[in-house]
Amino acid sequence: MLTDDTGSAVPSVSPLFQLTGSAVTTAVERLDPGTGRWVSAPASDVGSAPVGANGKTPFSIPAGGSLTVHYRISVSAGSQPQGLQSYFYLLGADGSQLAALSQSVRVAAA
Repeated sequence: MLTDDTGSAVPSVSPLFQLTGSAVTTAVERLDPGTGRWVSAPASDVGSAPVGANGKTPFSIPAGGSLTVHYRISVSAGSQPQGLQSYFYLLGADGSQLAALSQSVRVAAA
């Protein structure tokens, strides 16, 4: 969840999600808050390239408001458990990086 505590609205921000490590991912989806449905996020090279929509799916955050972005990752059934690094970036309308965070994750087929 991203919270705007600047006192003024942020009219256009774009989330980007990136995985680094072995590319075991078969699908990445983002929950569309407008429809409540999962939509495919580009993931042609999740080993090194950001997935998400740089400037193509802008969101607005009202002054004092918040934004929650949900991603869902699917892996192949035969994938071996392994560690990946996940990154989340929030970009402004001008492409500037407003926020970033990272997390180590362990993935395995269920």
